[in-house]
Amino acid sequence: MVVAGAVIVLFHKLKQPPILGYLLAGLIIGPFTPSPAPW
Repeated sequence: MVVAGAVIVLFHKLKQPPILGYLLAGLIIGPFTPSPAPW
């Protein structure tokens, strides 16, 4: 969530659509990021 918030702020300053920021945040976090959840 922190990454998504930071990317959205950055994209807002660059005058880009927020959906691109969410997509970029998903790529940054990705499915291989360690998490405390066992699944």
